[in-house]
Amino acid sequence: MAKSSDVGFLVLASDRGFLGNREVATIVDEFKRSHRAALVLVGRDYSGVEGEYYTYLKRAVEELKGAGATEIVVIPFFHHRPIQC
Repeated sequence: MAKSSDVGFLVLASDRGFLGNREVATIVDEFKRSHRAALVLVGRDYSGVEGEYYTYLKRAVEELKGAGATEIVVIPFFHHRPIQC
């Protein structure tokens, strides 16, 4: 088992457009102050294992490994606005 200092966190969030993505990035940047972390934004379209989002995932994993992570914990960060009744 890896030491806690060897763990990297991959935050996986839905693509919410420019302003929504900035909100998420701000939250993740705060988290990154005390943890090794990378953010990946994904959308609805799925085009297979080697699709567009694969590139972003691979880049984030490489970033975490380059920062010294030997294990990666994925944190799903999907949220929505409440439905107005």
